[in-house]
Amino acid sequence: MSKNKNNPKQDRGSLLFKLTLELLVVFLGVTAGFVLNNWRSDFQERQLEKKYIAGFLQDIQFNIEELETQIEKDSTWLERASPLVLSMADGFSQRILR
Repeated sequence: MSKNKNNPKQDRGSLLFKLTLELLVVFLGVTAGFVLNNWRSDFQERQLEKKYIAGFLQDIQFNIEELETQIEKDSTWLERASPLVLSMADGFSQRILR
């Protein structure tokens, strides 16, 4: 005769332990899957964030260079145009006074 048939309480306890252990393993597996999925998603978001920040910094650097070039051009233009503007202003003020 089988030992299992002789002791039904032990069978029930053993079955309950096995089912609890199996449920725990499934629970831990699903939880680990969610944790890993969240970690991967967060990692991808951080990588994308770094990419956007790098692009933003690149754009800022480009804009600074463009502004410096434009300021240099405008300064040169003002230096060349100042005498002409001043002479025109003098001529205009003399016409008004006449």
